[in-house]
Amino acid sequence: MELLNYWKLIFLGCVFILTVILSFHPKIKFYKNWIATLPSILITALVFIFWDVKFANAGIWNFHTISISVSKFAIPLEEIVFYFVFPFAGFLIYGFSKSRSNRIPDNALLILSLVLMFLFGLIAYLNKGKLYTLSAFMFTFAYLAYTIFRNRFKTNYIHFYLSYFILMLPYLLYLILPGTASITDFQTKHIIGFSILTIPIENFVRLFLMILMNFTLYEYFLVKRKI
Repeated sequence: MELLNYWKLIFLGCVFILTVILSFHPKIKFYKNWIATLPSILITALVFIFWDVKFANAGIWNFHTISISVSKFAIPLEEIVFYFVFPFAGFLIYGFSKSRSNRIPDNALLILSLVLMFLFGLIAYLNKGKLYTLSAFMFTFAYLAYTIFRNRFKTNYIHFYLSYFILMLPYLLYLILPGTASITDFQTKHIIGFSILTIPIENFVRLFLMILMNFTLYEYFLVKRKI
């Protein structure tokens, strides 16, 4: 297999190594909270891997099996590694953001979250026949609603949104690396059809959900640790 076929794994490996190195930065000291970080990443990764398996078996999307490495679960190895490495990098940004002062009012970000929750729910409702669109937007709507109304995450929205938008750059690089094939082929009847640089909008919503799940679980485990 040519080196380019491993490029996504190499990219993820570089992100992981850089994150580990920076996690020891004196202002972040991210390594001290690994007891909360690791279970958050593991739980979320298992949820998304299960999602991948179910939708692949249902034919909603298909994974390439020639140009990239494939795990024993019929899921690309890159996909599995991604669910561990990207949240890990996200926690580094999250920790750095929490170490600095918040200049945006919490209520403003709460309003933004409420608007997004409404939009996620509306898009899911209007696309009930498109299974990837429905699942991505509905699951995100439900979890964001839980976060807003049942989880004490209000003061951390600024850190979440900052982390999410910064992660968008490496996420785009990961998906459109020159010389590498796309990992997933989507059935067009199950997506809206609106894309950013050939990437379905549903993917960005799914990334939103993945990062939000990781951070809310992280805060939960931090609180449990202090009790």
